[in-house]
Amino acid sequence: MNARRLSFYLVPAAILILFFYFDPLHFAPSISDSAAPPRFTGSQSCIGCHAEFHQKWSTSMHGLSVRAYDSDFAKSFLPSEPWSVVLAGESSRVTIKPGDGVLEERKNDRTSDYAISFAVGGKNVLYFLTELDRGRIQTLPIAYDVRASSWFHTAGANLRHFGQGSGDAPLPWRDRAYTFNNSCYRCHVSQARTSYDPAIDVYSLTWSEPGINCETCHGPAADHIRAFSSRMDSGAHPDLHLISAKRFAPAQSNDLCSPCHAKMLPLTAAYTPGERFFDHFDLVTWEDPDFAADGRDLGENYTMTSWLTSPCRRAKTLTCMHCHTSSGRFRFVNEPDKACLPCHAERVRDAASHSRHAAGTKGAQCISCHMPKSEFARMSRSDHSMRPPTPGVTKKFGSPNACTQCHNEKSASWADSVVRKWHPNDFQRPVLEMSARLEEAKKGVWTRFEDMKRSIGKNGREEVYAASLLRAMRNWPDKQKVEAADIGLKDQSPLVRAAAAQALYGSTGPRVESLLQSAAGDSIRLVRVRAAESYASVAVNVRQQKASDRMIDALNEYVAFLMARPDDHASLYNLGNYYASTGDQKNAISAYERALTLRPEFVSARVNASFAYEAAGRNLEAEQQLRMALSADPWNVAANLNLGLLLAGRGEATDAETRLRAAYTGDTTLAVAAYNLAVLTARYDRNESVRWSMRAVALRPLEPKYVFARAFYLHEAGKEEEAIGVLRAALRDKTSSTDIYGLLGELLESRSSFAEARKVYLQGANDVTIPASERDMLASKAAR
Repeated sequence: MNARRLSFYLVPAAILILFFYFDPLHFAPSISDSAAPPRFTGSQSCIGCHAEFHQKWSTSMHGLSVRAYDSDFAKSFLPSEPWSVVLAGESSRVTIKPGDGVLEERKNDRTSDYAISFAVGGKNVLYFLTELDRGRIQTLPIAYDVRASSWFHTAGANLRHFGQGSGDAPLPWRDRAYTFNNSCYRCHVSQARTSYDPAIDVYSLTWSEPGINCETCHGPAADHIRAFSSRMDSGAHPDLHLISAKRFAPAQSNDLCSPCHAKMLPLTAAYTPGERFFDHFDLVTWEDPDFAADGRDLGENYTMTSWLTSPCRRAKTLTCMHCHTSSGRFRFVNEPDKACLPCHAERVRDAASHSRHAAGTKGAQCISCHMPKSEFARMSRSDHSMRPPTPGVTKKFGSPNACTQCHNEKSASWADSVVRKWHPNDFQRPVLEMSARLEEAKKGVWTRFEDMKRSIGKNGREEVYAASLLRAMRNWPDKQKVEAADIGLKDQSPLVRAAAAQALYGSTGPRVESLLQSAAGDSIRLVRVRAAESYASVAVNVRQQKASDRMIDALNEYVAFLMARPDDHASLYNLGNYYASTGDQKNAISAYERALTLRPEFVSARVNASFAYEAAGRNLEAEQQLRMALSADPWNVAANLNLGLLLAGRGEATDAETRLRAAYTGDTTLAVAAYNLAVLTARYDRNESVRWSMRAVALRPLEPKYVFARAFYLHEAGKEEEAIGVLRAALRDKTSSTDIYGLLGELLESRSSFAEARKVYLQGANDVTIPASERDMLASKAAR
């Protein structure tokens, strides 16, 4: 045997681990204002002609979403007594003094006072803002629960408790997540002008009015006022010179409200009412842990995601304005069943029969069963999916349901049995099946992939479900997902098409190339941006293949999206990923460093920065970044994996093995860790090496180098027959490489099966998936 021929090497010392860091933000409509400020005239200019509406608006939560804080406000809305709390993890006690308009912080024998500048909200909760240095407007750590008339710790109420371990802790109150300039302002003030200088970390934020004023939705009013002032003199009928929702199609009308009522990610810096939502925003769907298996709310999800699943919305005629006034009030607060008219008149007329609850009781109201309320962070919200209760999903997956929210002394099993007795047609079954598929996908279990694939294109499927399922495939390396993405990219929903493009992240091949190039020409910006993101995720796509003009345009849109928010660590992280994929390590390092300046504990950025440093030849800094990541999170899978690979590349086998074992312990789907552990353990235990190589193949059965490794180490362990069987099976399954052909041929030659070996070499020589030079080498072996 030719021992040199059978030698086996590690993969490069570090690999790029790209995590999709979706940082959903609250982002309001912002009229693009390139002309002089006087085009905006303020809400006061509307009173002359629209006094009644102005009065309704000015007392609504839209009009009062931000208010200046003063002694009169404190007397009207807050108790006069101070209230204190010790902030967990911050070693400080804070005391709010409403009458004095200050928050006092005591820490390490030092006392600091923060003046309360503004109050935000008021329907459920009042938050308070203070002005810090560098232009930052910060949310204070104490808020007021309006309904309960009690104070509470702001960050403490935002903790998630969804069985994700005990590591969830309140953020420090000065964290950028609570910086008003960073995200909140666009849904609470009007005609905001903001800037951020990353070189000195300084903000500037001004606005024309607190609250969401008339011109936020209707556009600048100066031309309207001028035209209608002239009309009073001439009697003419001028153009409105305003944006009017009455002229909108239902989808446009709903899109008008969505930016402030969605858990989403902005793609652009400005949205003009009338434009399409998905040209300016992406939407968080059920892949997020704030949603239960069936999409019910577990955390703060706002409205749009559940609204997209509503059968009423899917009829494409119902708009937000049917139930709500433009100032946000519920039109039918005293007679809520009227909200369901005229479409469901037969149900409303006989609500007792339909609901199985006594007429006139709360249980007989349509919204009690179809729009149950949930609470998180002291905020109450209604489920806008309008679906019937499905306690069977509660029983299996723990999802909330309306039955046991009212009958809280009863169990989900009780509610399930009652619902099944009342409705023998088993309307819960499709929801249970959908929930089961999505739960498996979120856990990386793909044994029912064919069923999942079919469900994406199934007639009547939920678009949010299909998008969530496709997004769950993003980090699944199996090539089968391309088939699901192909189905999704033909969908009518831009959300599904964008998710299908995301599913192709990290994928290669002619079919992937064709699908992404086509998606880059989609009419919706979100689809184009996600196609560009997936296209750029594999460096060879950008550096060695010629992108079409439409893909170049999409890549430019993607970069513009990432650069739109220079104060957002997630955007900078993804910008670094993009530069790294193009081979521009200098700019990649700069983007990662800026992300880490904003959020030093951002482990994923340190991991990817280490790759960029190594690619730039700065190996010491690469190792430093990984060790800093592990200092912050000792069991971080990506950091352990990459440090293990880096150390292996340097020949530090023992330490490398320790890190790779830690990575595999944290994620037993890591085929690359199993593969490299097979190489490392071969130093001292061939049977152990065989076991690791088998795990790698089990995880990635179509990866040729893993198949080759398994056969090679079986041979090394003296299991030649088994090795030959593995190689033959691989070739039958069209999993081939020069190494597989070469090793099988040499093993057959070693047992004097020269004719069989020659057939193997000839097969390899004719395998067009192998480079021509390697086919020539196999042909020469066959000719011996």
